[in-house]
Amino acid sequence: MNLGGATFERQSLLVRLSGAALWLVIVSSAVAQEQPATRALIHANRATHPIRIDGVLDKPDWSTTETISQFRQIKPRQGEPARFDTEVRLLFNGEYLYIGAICHDSSGAVGVRTPDMKRDFDFSTTDVFGVSLDPIGDRRMAVAFQVNPFGAQRDLQVLNDTITDTNWDERWMVRTTIGRTRWTVELAIPWQALRYNATSATEWGVNFYRTARRVNEQSAWAPWPREYSPYRMSYAGRVVGLEPPPPSRNLRVQPYVVTKNERGNGGSTLNPQIGGDAKWAITSNTALDLTINTDFAQPDVDRQVINLSRFSVFFPERRQFFLENASLFRVGWDRTIEPFFSRRIGPDANAAPAAIDAGIRFTSRSTANNFGGLVIHQRATGAAPASLFSIGRFSRNLGANGHTGVLIANRWGSEGGNSKRLTNTVVATDAFFRPKESLAIGGMVSGSLTEGTSGDGLAAFGFVQYRPGWFFTRARAGVVTRGYQADTGFVIDKDLMVVTSLSYFDWRPKWKPAFIRAFEPDFSFEVYHTVSTGAFRQGRLATFPVFIVFQNGSSFWAGAEYHWLNLSSPFSPLGVTIAPGPYRCARAAFSLSSDPSSALSASISGDTGGYFNGRLTSLKVTGKAQPTPHVGFSVQYSANVADGLGALNETKVTHLVAPEARLALNPRLQLVAFYQYNSVLKQGAWNARLAWEIAPLSYLFFVLNDSRPTGSGAVGQSLQQAVFKLPYFFSV
Repeated sequence: MNLGGATFERQSLLVRLSGAALWLVIVSSAVAQEQPATRALIHANRATHPIRIDGVLDKPDWSTTETISQFRQIKPRQGEPARFDTEVRLLFNGEYLYIGAICHDSSGAVGVRTPDMKRDFDFSTTDVFGVSLDPIGDRRMAVAFQVNPFGAQRDLQVLNDTITDTNWDERWMVRTTIGRTRWTVELAIPWQALRYNATSATEWGVNFYRTARRVNEQSAWAPWPREYSPYRMSYAGRVVGLEPPPPSRNLRVQPYVVTKNERGNGGSTLNPQIGGDAKWAITSNTALDLTINTDFAQPDVDRQVINLSRFSVFFPERRQFFLENASLFRVGWDRTIEPFFSRRIGPDANAAPAAIDAGIRFTSRSTANNFGGLVIHQRATGAAPASLFSIGRFSRNLGANGHTGVLIANRWGSEGGNSKRLTNTVVATDAFFRPKESLAIGGMVSGSLTEGTSGDGLAAFGFVQYRPGWFFTRARAGVVTRGYQADTGFVIDKDLMVVTSLSYFDWRPKWKPAFIRAFEPDFSFEVYHTVSTGAFRQGRLATFPVFIVFQNGSSFWAGAEYHWLNLSSPFSPLGVTIAPGPYRCARAAFSLSSDPSSALSASISGDTGGYFNGRLTSLKVTGKAQPTPHVGFSVQYSANVADGLGALNETKVTHLVAPEARLALNPRLQLVAFYQYNSVLKQGAWNARLAWEIAPLSYLFFVLNDSRPTGSGAVGQSLQQAVFKLPYFFSV
């Protein structure tokens, strides 16, 4: 056997990864978890009459089931009775779990704050009633269903109160009504939308919570410490008396038809196509998903940014197929070192769209273990051959909230046609645990193996976080070697070692004025080095001693930053070459924002000071007009003025403007139009999207896209696109 050269290095890498995995398992297994001593309790009754979901709790069964109330404040006054109480009832039958809620408010419709009707609305800016469920009973995985007074829906999955999938969408129904002294919620969740075990079917973890946004109060039936979230299921109560049907196998299909008319510099094309998705719930906690000829015409467009830093910009995933169960595959340091990042599937090396022929995903969760597998075939483009992606994930639950696991990701087919990198494999092992409710520790070690002469390397990160209530502190450290190559992942840079820390106080002295909720002064630092040489790359020290959070949700902060920068090679922001060498920069920064739930709101932030050998002043302004939930307008504007840059002391000015208009007849029929202009790219782009939910999770989309060069000297491509798409949901 030949054990020389690359073969030995790869075996050594795998040995190191295996050793790290074993160490993480041993450490995690030794951790105990604190849990509340008692849990609140609610009984659910079987409905004996049909229930029509209309937002009025006048059906006979609602008057005979148990009512819970006496919610307690989470914010602003932890533990005190809620200023506006909430009443909740539970019913069920063979098809649905029903939840009815009466949200008392002496101001009625006048006092309700609901800026918009979009699905997955901003939780912090609106009145909300929500329920978090833990059907499996492991106190680590939560599914949440939330609604605002006008019936807009928000649903999400949360793992360990740290990893959140806000774009997870399920088929459930809700209607609301608004009266003179209250607003009422009536919702129905199909049993098929929930994952539960036969052994835990009659007793689930549950919590109910409410936000009264006018007074910015959050309250709950089973309170949790204010530094946590409604998804910390170790503080949830219990629901007993449920009689759900046995966990069943069910098949859901969502075929689609789409027509795209595209016109650009190369001519015009008409492209009709069909495809679809299917989900087979093999068991209550195991699902198989299939996608064929996948189309992503309707997701929200990316917001442009002008990047003046030395690191890559992260754009979040917006495609529904990759968002569901994404927490199972999420390993690494979010937005910094991620061995698997689904947005690497689809675009080619030049960021041009590449079609997805087919994909299959398998997921299984239980109280002991979690499995996941994903295989995607990406069609060839002019810039790259076809690629096959495969991702495998296993994690084992440890303690009440801990886990350790392994992820393996492969890409067969080179990125950008580089024949020296035909196959790329990434292996990662990770762990997360909470020795105490206030303490979290975790980390990840990853290695890459790439066909060819380069692409073998290591990446790792670790963190510790402590949050006892009045104080928060977190430290992170990560490393990416020069050879680490994750064709399925994302890193901000290679040959990089980074250490960061953030600490802030949550100070609420008795002498503070009534309009102030808290003082939150903070301190942070970041230090970057080059791994291969140990050379210092850059550092940042920041403190914001003035940080005020007001009772209505507005805030003001101000402080200073100091930057140390060391360029080992030329750097060219905005097309100006900065010579290698050391640089020292002091900067001042501020931010002021008004109540984001008001009909009129605004925010302004900026910073100014040194920038390499010159000076940079940046400003960002956002304004919103939301007179009713049916109509809304907003505009974002950012500008940068850099002067004295480079050897010629050049001056550069950038502008980025993005207005948006939103019209909503109701939560199921909405039109959003968005424009953005980037003066650096000299490109203007329109996106208009009409979305009509004709039935639960069945839509009619009409999308217009228009991107073209704007202004003198513009050299970009022009593209106009009209898209009609109809995905329809069937349950078999």
